[in-house]
Amino acid sequence: STRKESSAASDVYKRQLQSIAAASTLPLLGRFAAGGEGQTLDLSALAGREVLRRVIYTHAGATSFAFVAELPTLEALDLRGTPLSMENVEQVGQGARLQSLFLGETGVSDLSGLAALTDIESLEVADTPLADVAFVAGWARLSSMDVRATAVTGLEGIEALEVLADIDARQSALASLEAVANNETFRQGDRLRAAGTALDTSVC
Repeated sequence: STRKESSAASDVYKRQLQSIAAASTLPLLGRFAAGGEGQTLDLSALAGREVLRRVIYTHAGATSFAFVAELPTLEALDLRGTPLSMENVEQVGQGARLQSLFLGETGVSDLSGLAALTDIESLEVADTPLADVAFVAGWARLSSMDVRATAVTGLEGIEALEVLADIDARQSALASLEAVANNETFRQGDRLRAAGTALDTSVC
């Protein structure tokens, strides 16, 4: 019964916390969520959680994400609305097992530090000044990419991605489909949304 109780406590959702030090006492912590209203937290207590699979820290204050390198099972990281520095991007790039990244409204303009995250299946970077997606070239498992309202003008980097099936580029600076045309597996049944771009959306 003790294990059952610990498992129940491993799904944590808290807002307006002053400290998350107690997280270090939860060995079965599987999900952590905090943030809101620009709240800033020291998240270092999450380091070493061996079964922590999902971390949500949205619309919060800038902080360090160095703990990501010490989460061996982390699969999903949601930082939407939280400002990220280049150092933060490098820290996120240490999440070797990450499969889903949500980085919308974070102010990021360069994600080249994430190139080594080859397990990524889903990427969301909407409403950022990001200008290119070349860093995804080695992401063989990437199936969906959301670049809405970004500065992305082309999709160079996706040419060899065989499982990519959904690209949302609405309201972005997208002006070329050359990379899509050069992806021999992105064909009928796959989806590219480009409304509100410089492209004639009738071709999408």
